[in-house]
Amino acid sequence: MRLDAKLAEACSVDINKTKACQLHDPPGAQLACLKARRKSLSESCSKELFRREQEDAEDIRLNMDVFRTCQGEINTQCKDIEFGEARMLKCLWEASTGRDVNDFSESCRQKVRNLTKQTLQDYRLDFRIRTRCASDITSLCAAQQEKVDRLSIKELFASDDTQGYSEGASGQVIRCLKANYTKLKTLPCRHEVDQVIRVHAASVGANPALMRECGFDMEQFCSGIIEENIPLCLRGQMSFIRIGCKEEVLLQGTLEAMDVTLKPKLFHSCKKAMGEFCQDTTPGAGKMLQCLHEHMSKENFDGKCKARLAADLQASNHDWRLKYGISEMCKLEVESHCKQEMAQGAGTVLACLKRRYTTTGNTGCKKEMLRYVQQGVENIKFAPDVFAHCVQDVQKFCADVEPGQSRVHDCLLKHRSEISQECAAAEFANQQIITHEISASTIVMQKCALPVKKLCPNMLPVGGKVWKCLEDNLSHEDMSSGCKEEVEKHMARKHGEFYLNPGLTKYCEKDARALCADKLAAASFKDFSSEGSVITCLIANREKVKSTDCKRSLWRKEQQRAVNGSLDPVAKNQCAKDVMTYCSEARGKGKGSVQKCLRSNLEKLSEACKLKVKAGVELASEDIRFKPSMLEACALPEKRFCPDVKKGNGRIITCLLDHMHDSEMDPACKTELAKEQGWRAKSLDYNPTLKIACMRDVESFMEKNMCGSSEVMGWRINCLTRHSKEITAQECKHAVKGVLQRQSADLRAKPGMEAACASDIKTLCPDVTPGGAQLHACLREKSARITNEVCKSMVQETENVDKKSASINFAIRKNCYNEKKAFCGDIPTGQSRILACLAQHLNDDGFGDSCRKSVNKADLQTAVAKAPPVFSVEELKTWLVSHRSFVDRWGSMLLVGTVGFVIVTGFVLSYCIIQKRFFSAAYTVVVPKDLEG
Repeated sequence: MRLDAKLAEACSVDINKTKACQLHDPPGAQLACLKARRKSLSESCSKELFRREQEDAEDIRLNMDVFRTCQGEINTQCKDIEFGEARMLKCLWEASTGRDVNDFSESCRQKVRNLTKQTLQDYRLDFRIRTRCASDITSLCAAQQEKVDRLSIKELFASDDTQGYSEGASGQVIRCLKANYTKLKTLPCRHEVDQVIRVHAASVGANPALMRECGFDMEQFCSGIIEENIPLCLRGQMSFIRIGCKEEVLLQGTLEAMDVTLKPKLFHSCKKAMGEFCQDTTPGAGKMLQCLHEHMSKENFDGKCKARLAADLQASNHDWRLKYGISEMCKLEVESHCKQEMAQGAGTVLACLKRRYTTTGNTGCKKEMLRYVQQGVENIKFAPDVFAHCVQDVQKFCADVEPGQSRVHDCLLKHRSEISQECAAAEFANQQIITHEISASTIVMQKCALPVKKLCPNMLPVGGKVWKCLEDNLSHEDMSSGCKEEVEKHMARKHGEFYLNPGLTKYCEKDARALCADKLAAASFKDFSSEGSVITCLIANREKVKSTDCKRSLWRKEQQRAVNGSLDPVAKNQCAKDVMTYCSEARGKGKGSVQKCLRSNLEKLSEACKLKVKAGVELASEDIRFKPSMLEACALPEKRFCPDVKKGNGRIITCLLDHMHDSEMDPACKTELAKEQGWRAKSLDYNPTLKIACMRDVESFMEKNMCGSSEVMGWRINCLTRHSKEITAQECKHAVKGVLQRQSADLRAKPGMEAACASDIKTLCPDVTPGGAQLHACLREKSARITNEVCKSMVQETENVDKKSASINFAIRKNCYNEKKAFCGDIPTGQSRILACLAQHLNDDGFGDSCRKSVNKADLQTAVAKAPPVFSVEELKTWLVSHRSFVDRWGSMLLVGTVGFVIVTGFVLSYCIIQKRFFSAAYTVVVPKDLEG
């Protein structure tokens, strides 16, 4: 210092006042003493000291105090760095922040940090900023430069006796360069500003603008926190710190978010992870940080890096501007849809963007928000909008659960009926995004990576499409157990809440409002409290749903619940004890095993569970696709017998039942159909085609007390079959005829007959195979020996029906296919005409013995007497009445024409009969495949 005459003269008084500054040894000690007391120095001394520091900034050797202390580190850590242009100070600072204490002496570390802090108090003290950014300062920060250049040292730096942190004006030019970072024109200047950002990230004391604005907030919120963690602390308090402080925190934070190298502690901690997981990623534009975030949940990820990443993420999630990708890509979205949240600040904008995730059309913003959502799904602490509402619930229910891998979220969802409404609503919003886009859950994507690749290739993970694909392939051999578990949990949540289903929400809300208004109102709280009531209600009212798109979306839920009844939350609760009691071994076997078990134990179940199981049986009867075992067993028969039959309303199953006893029916399919036939015999509710066609007739018969006791199994089916002649609806007549045909073929199709005749079958027909009317034949032959009166009555009832109708009687339909075609091909069905026709030709040449035997068992006398002409007078009269207006106009001509037509027709028919009687030719016998022919 004795070499600097100006400084010595200006500071002589200050030196004399301070005994500690009168020492000259070691070299540089006197100058260091003055710097330590700079705020109490006289104006003249301060000014000269400031000048001296500007000159010394170029070369660390001019600062004898630091140079002497750091000789060892200069020779080891920076041995290849040349002196001059402040290169050595930069090297020492980088080494001091990236090395362990053992590699860098604490005394040197402290000297370097203090000197670095001092150089950033004013642009003139930072040689590299002063020289490399001169043109950018002139073009971008001229006003700030002019202002600070005119200030006195006292005005530039606050004095010791100032109150608070608002005094002084240092650091304004450097702050201006940071604020105009994207406008910097020279690359050397940008590099130097990058270094400033790194220093400010590691030391808030080096950032005078932040210290002035945030001093009060640091005392209030970050007291006791080490300096390098104060920036994270302030970001975590964005909702509470003052506006001026918030602006400084945001400025620094947004710049750091651009590049991991601008976060020195994080950068040094994550070098290993970057080399392992992100070797092909170029730093900049937040890419390296994104790469680290994407891999941080992996088991072999470096623990130290993960901890720093977690702390950084948690802090940056308190304001959207602290996240580089979101702040860049979502500006328009925020300005258009989150204006109110912008005014509120802190993390409210992120919450707003998250709410709009499934509806936004901004693909760039959506991509960045997906990363944010993924982080929050993986770790609840990275989802401030959820964690803030759930912190007490986490402490209460999940205190021992380690964050990460979605564990805390899973824990809260297990307690969803117990957690607070606010927490439930926040978790619900999370689940809404996941159900819309499977990639929002990195855990699910990890577990389902291979199944998705094999089963759902080239499928975009939006709109729930991949979820649907995985749901449809739940039993596929390529479905892994881990993925299956996640898909099953996902399905259970969707069935529990209407608004967790993108398709239902989009297409069914209108129908739900009309049919299930009270339940929709409850579901609108979106807090997991509705227990799937809207979906259950829509399924119960499925025939009333108007929207075709809604019906299509609802069909998936019907199919899934028909296979797995526990997807209905209420049914799961009501049947829990029954499952444990009767079906514990069926759990986990798939393909509706538990449902089958519960149905087989129906009469043992609790009343509440029984009602749910019955509803499931009714639902399953509507579509073969609701029955996995039947669908698999009957795949070929369906193609063979029912290729043109429209799916739905039980039509395919009914078609297969009609062909159940055909010779070409596969045994496995026949077994499944026998089970279905047994269920259909129990209740009209399990016969969708019959129920739809005949509901009005049934209600009419019930009003007239024609149906007997409702306690009898299948009482409404019996009511229809016993009063088939009184049915008015043509569709119902056709459906009932089909039921009678199936009852004629198999006594198991007749309600209660199998149970009533069980003991007699065992005694009288032990070796007779069910089906093909074989048991009917056996019991009729031995009817006198039947002991059960109910069985005897049913045997007689079915026999009477068979005797009167060739189109119902299974034996005649099977054995007389060719005869009907050859002799009665032009005869219309109904009123025993076919039976009467066959009776007239019993002894004709070409009439088969098997057909003759079957026909002879029928009531031929009654059939012949009952059968009218081909066109009876009564039928003609009925036609004339129904066309009265036509008759009024053309009556006389119609009468003449009719008489003539009848005469001619009678002659032709007589001629044909005579021809067939006496001149019949031989024909080829064809074994029928279709008994309905």
